[in-house]
Amino acid sequence: MTATSGKPKLVQADESERSGCKPDANAPKPVTNMGPMISCKNTSMAELAENLARMANAYIDHPIVDATELQGGWNFLAGWTPKGMLQSQPPPNPNPPGAIVEASEPSGISVFEAVQRELGLKLVKQTRSIPVIVVDHVNEKPRE
Repeated sequence: MTATSGKPKLVQADESERSGCKPDANAPKPVTNMGPMISCKNTSMAELAENLARMANAYIDHPIVDATELQGGWNFLAGWTPKGMLQSQPPPNPNPPGAIVEASEPSGISVFEAVQRELGLKLVKQTRSIPVIVVDHVNEKPRE
């Protein structure tokens, strides 16, 4: 997870605020066909990376690493369309050639689009070294 070239759309949190994320049914949704918006308070970017991998596991199949260099806690709203609800292909065009067609409202946004549009951050697949634990051998108890 990296910061985009623009300014992140996050609000610096007061250190005294309790940290955590929870669904906010009253938050405005940027597009229709979305799950509930998630309101996070005093959340670090490392916590966001960890929570996002868990909350959007249908989209994300790799660990998320915080590379934003944003320090401290942040307040923000985020929401996306569940992966199964996104249209995989647009329906066939019923309009004759040359007809003027009005743009339709998007049917939803992926978690990748949401993170960029709503937070000013970007999820980029990269090769990185991450710590792992390898168990080479386990001693068994002797049989009696």
